[in-house]
Amino acid sequence: MARSRRRLFPILFLLLTVLLLVNSLMPSDPVGYQPPVDDRQGFIAQSDLPEMVKSKPLSIHPTAEPEAIQAAPQATESTPEPISLQPKEATALHRCDELAASPNDPATTGLGVELAQIDGPAAEEACRDAVAQYPHIARYKMQLGRALQKQTKWMAARKNYEAAAGRGDVAAQYLLGSMLVRGLGGQKSLRQGVSLVKQAAVAKLPAAQYFLGVLHANGRGVRKDDKQALAWLRQAAMGGSREGMFNLGKMLFMGRDGKQKKQEGFRWIKQAAEKGLAEAQFIMGQFAERGLGMQRNRDAAIQWYQQAAKQGHYKAREKIRRNR
Repeated sequence: MARSRRRLFPILFLLLTVLLLVNSLMPSDPVGYQPPVDDRQGFIAQSDLPEMVKSKPLSIHPTAEPEAIQAAPQATESTPEPISLQPKEATALHRCDELAASPNDPATTGLGVELAQIDGPAAEEACRDAVAQYPHIARYKMQLGRALQKQTKWMAARKNYEAAAGRGDVAAQYLLGSMLVRGLGGQKSLRQGVSLVKQAAVAKLPAAQYFLGVLHANGRGVRKDDKQALAWLRQAAMGGSREGMFNLGKMLFMGRDGKQKKQEGFRWIKQAAEKGLAEAQFIMGQFAERGLGMQRNRDAAIQWYQQAAKQGHYKAREKIRRNR
C-alpha cells in the first residue's frame, strides 16, 4: 500500500504542474493577458522552471498598454495633412501629441507616452481642444480616447476609438478591438473585437500582433492554435514588442510548439528584459539564481531583481528582501 502511494506522488505532481500551466494561460478579466499580458506555456517540469511556470504572462491592464513600439510610419487616414497653424492652435495640437500620443501608433511623431504615464485630465483637455479644431484628423480622437481610458472613462474612450477606427486609424482599431474582447465601455463582442485586432495585426502593428498571439494561445475568440500563436508572437517580437519577445520566449522555452527550444527562448526573454520589461527581468533573475540557460550567478540575479523591483514588481522585491 505504501509503495502504491509513493507511485502516485509523481503522477499527482505532474497533474498539478499541468494545472498551473493551464491556469497561467487564462487571461485575467476585465483586461487581461501580457500580454499578454500572457501566455505561457508548455510542458516543462516545474522543477526546471519553478517561478516561471506559476507566473502569468503580462496582462494588458485597464490602465496600461502593452509596450512602446517604434514602428515605421505608414500612410493612413490618421496622418494629418500639413496645416498652417496659428500659435494658439499649434500649442493645442502639440500638447495633445505630447501628452497622449501612443507609442503603438505608426502615425505618432516622436516616442509617444505609455498609458500609465499619461496625465489624464491635462491630456483630455488638450485633446478635446485638438479634436474640436480638427475633427477630420483621426489620430486626435484616438489620443483623446487614451486620455479618457487612463481615467477609466470606458464608454467615452470606446466612443472615440470607434470614431478613429472608422477613419482607418490602425492603433484605434487595435484599442477598440481589445475593449470589445474584454467588454469594456459597452457590450462585449469577441467576434468583432478579434476582427479589429486582426486587421491591425495584418497592418503590422506589433501590439496587435502580440494581442492576437495571446488570443490564439488561450483560444479566446479564436481557435486555440499554438502554431498561430507562435507565428503572431514572433512577428510582434521582431517588430519590437517587448511582451511579444517575452511570451514568444516562454512558449519556446516551455515547448508549446511540441519541441522545447530553451536557448532561443532564453534569448528572447533576455531581450525583453534588456528592453525594460519587469516580468522578463524577474524571470532573468530566476534564471541566474537557478542556473537555467546560464551559469548560476547570485549577483546577476540580484541585479535583475533590482531592475524589476524598481518598476514595482512585487515578487522581485520579495526576492531582494529574502537575499539580504
